[in-house]
Amino acid sequence: MIKGIWLLLWSLIIGSGCTTTDPFRTAFDEYCLYEKQADCADQVMEVSAPDGVEEYRLSFIEYDDQGQLLVPHAKQAVTDAYREIADESGILKITFVHGWHHNASGDPEDSNITSFREILAQAAEYEELAHSLTGNPRRKILGLYIGWRGASLKGFLNYFTFWARKATAHEVGDQGMTEVLLELEQIVKQNKAKHSQSRMVTIGHSLGGAALFSSLHSVLAERYVSSRPYKTSQAAEGFGDLVVLLNPAFEAIRYGSLYGLSQDECRKYPETQLPKLVILTARDDPFGRWFFPMGRRPGSSLESHRTTTAMYCTENGVERYELKQWDADVHAVGHFDPYITHELHAREDARSLISDRENIDPRGTWFKQIESEDGRIVFNGSILVSKGRTQPNNPYMYIFTTRGVMSGHNDIWNEVVSSFLGDLIRVSMAE
Repeated sequence: MIKGIWLLLWSLIIGSGCTTTDPFRTAFDEYCLYEKQADCADQVMEVSAPDGVEEYRLSFIEYDDQGQLLVPHAKQAVTDAYREIADESGILKITFVHGWHHNASGDPEDSNITSFREILAQAAEYEELAHSLTGNPRRKILGLYIGWRGASLKGFLNYFTFWARKATAHEVGDQGMTEVLLELEQIVKQNKAKHSQSRMVTIGHSLGGAALFSSLHSVLAERYVSSRPYKTSQAAEGFGDLVVLLNPAFEAIRYGSLYGLSQDECRKYPETQLPKLVILTARDDPFGRWFFPMGRRPGSSLESHRTTTAMYCTENGVERYELKQWDADVHAVGHFDPYITHELHAREDARSLISDRENIDPRGTWFKQIESEDGRIVFNGSILVSKGRTQPNNPYMYIFTTRGVMSGHNDIWNEVVSSFLGDLIRVSMAE
């Protein structure tokens, strides 16, 4: 009987087929001109709308299942090209790490690449608008799409690969991605010496969020500790200017140490503290809410867990509560209530002053709303509400969306979410 089941599964795998382990991007024209889908399908570097309002550059770096670069000289070509641009102009560097079932394919173009292009084009439009209102030079929009084998099987059996792909995502983050991200950050830091408005934003979705968090967890912890010496209330540093995890697919217990740092002795944050790490999770995500804990329970049951004490920083002082490690180990990070700091509510008549085309001070608007009596921040179509569990301006924002904001695990590019992300990026970009 068991032998028959294995034969059936093996025949399904053979019939379904494996995805390629070869890189998708191997060509090295200096900058391929991208005008429509299917253009530049095998190119490492491309440019869209050169000298136009929506001008941006997009490059690709790919990793294998062991976290090694698939095309090692691609990384060098990209960093050299972006360093050359940064020598001449201010830059906005935006990186995206895709999730499960996705890759760096250009033929047909992966849907995550298509959506990322829209983010880059919107950023370029905002640059043109800011230039017209302030007279400041336009920053060059430099995009990086980090690819890995998010899909390992073809057909419906790909839905049974989650745990293998999750392990691969963490491997990619642990082994190879940190080096590239730190090198890109160094380019931005050096560029700021000449162009103070240069910025860096890094985004990961689903298992891409897991890879990104694995890559940056130690970096974030070190930056936080070194920037906020004991018993001081200095601003906390992060990686680049902003890291965003969208429906990240990793267990909450991995986030516990960073959460503890941000709550340390309930020390206050300065009024100028900006968000450094934002976790955004959909309530209506059946994968994260139901499937993830079901899959985590068998392995977690073989480990020992304790009940520890954690704390909230409320307006009335410290509030301590019991935290069960078992719950944190089996639930996805976005679906573990004790760590949630904010809720994002859908509201059709909400209009963001941060998004106002005439507002040249989105950062000032952000601070004013945080310091207001109700502490709410308004976005187009949604309102961010603090749960009163952390000090105001905590740089680590753990946001749970209510109904109507995101309709599932992959609904991360809808109008409401795009507006929210766009405002976050504008706040981080502002002087």
